Amino acid sequence: FVLGDNRDDSEDSRYWGFVPRGNIVGRPLLIYFSLQRMRPAPYADAADGKLTSLAGMAARFWDAIRWKRMMRLVR
Repeated sequence: FVLGDNRDDSEDSRYWGFVPRGNIVGRPLLIYFSLQRMRPAPYADAADGKLTSLAGMAARFWDAIRWKRMMRLVR
């Protein structure tokens, strides 16, 4: 069973089923980067609201990084 890295937009095993064991070529080595889910804030009007929402996400980006998970070996 595999999951895509873009949970809301990935067509992964939830859509096309399990991956046959013979198709698995390697093993994961490490977690390179980990980011908790960031949702845009709701915006009032189309023009200014989208920009404000994007600016808010950019400001929260560093806080959303899961620093303790980065560069960890997968066991």
